[in-house]
Amino acid sequence: MDAGPTYLMNTPRGSPQASDAALMNQVNTLNTKLRVLEERFNNIRKKSQLTEHSMLNNQKKSATEFKSLHDEVKELRQHMREINEKLAKIIDELGRFAKKEELRILTTYITLWDMSRFLTKKEAQELVRPMQTFK
Repeated sequence: MDAGPTYLMNTPRGSPQASDAALMNQVNTLNTKLRVLEERFNNIRKKSQLTEHSMLNNQKKSATEFKSLHDEVKELRQHMREINEKLAKIIDELGRFAKKEELRILTTYITLWDMSRFLTKKEAQELVRPMQTFK
């Protein structure tokens, strides 16, 4: 024999008023439980929305930071290229400098040319003047 739902098992079957009062009591209990469950559901939904909002903000912040880092890396790479180009130019210029052996040869020639044996412009003019008077 089926007694029906469990919330109706403890109701007295004798009087209709008693069964109506018990049924109303059970409806009120179920209504209270439903309101509690709805409130919990709303709280969970609010927490979920807050979490989603927070995640979106974190994602935006992370995307901004990532773009900033990407731009900095790009800028650093450009600076490295410029530095490498300048170093290549410096190395090229250093290759054009006189070698030690070449400097030694130049030093030898300069010491052979004794500048004290050369004439100054004034001395040359003084030597040329007497010759000009003979013309």
